[in-house]
Amino acid sequence: APDGRAMVGARIVRLLVATMLNAEPSADPLHQQVAKAWAADNKHAPDLIRRALVLLADHELNASTFTARCAASTGLNLYDAVIAGLAALKGPKHGGAGVLASQLVKTLIDRDVEPMVRERVALGERFAGFGHGVYKRGDPRAQSLLNALSRAGAPRKFTREVPERIAEATGEFVNIDYALAVLVHALRLPAGSELALFAMARSVGWIAHASEQLQFGKLIRPRARYVGPAPGRRVVTGSKV
Repeated sequence: APDGRAMVGARIVRLLVATMLNAEPSADPLHQQVAKAWAADNKHAPDLIRRALVLLADHELNASTFTARCAASTGLNLYDAVIAGLAALKGPKHGGAGVLASQLVKTLIDRDVEPMVRERVALGERFAGFGHGVYKRGDPRAQSLLNALSRAGAPRKFTREVPERIAEATGEFVNIDYALAVLVHALRLPAGSELALFAMARSVGWIAHASEQLQFGKLIRPRARYVGPAPGRRVVTGSKV
């Protein structure tokens, strides 16, 4: 029943957050729990963390949400659907990208932005936290969070200069993974908390999608078309001299 799934979903979120914070499950607002555990001395932390959680809560059928929804379509319960979502989120091309973006931020702490950008572009390297398959002109979630960080006193170097220089050099605009990395740096959150914050937030979206799938959906079964050599046709894989 929908009410039952809502109660289970709330329990899952509480358990997930408690596990990641190494704390007892609590009914307090999530952003307050995170701020208390990781940034108790920073007055801006509760609001900034709340903004990040809201911006990350759902984003239509991204890889982890589609995974969670597919799992639910087989009849699995919400716990299993969230586990499936977590597995997909961890990948470096999805939620794990925030950890890579944090490495970029750390590299730039004691370096000038423009020379480093030129150097990496010359080497053909890409920048974690930049470019997005949906947002070709910049991720509005990233801009919203970076603006809030700027108002809270985060260094302009990271909220404005880095995004501008990289966009000029590569044509790729900042995404939410970079903004999350700047949040972690500005609040001095624990290493790896980029992925943890993403998971805490997105678990709410997974639960909503999985609940909807369980209530209304059938088994999700995409089709595939074979595009290899025709049956019986000889395939040349190489030649001997």
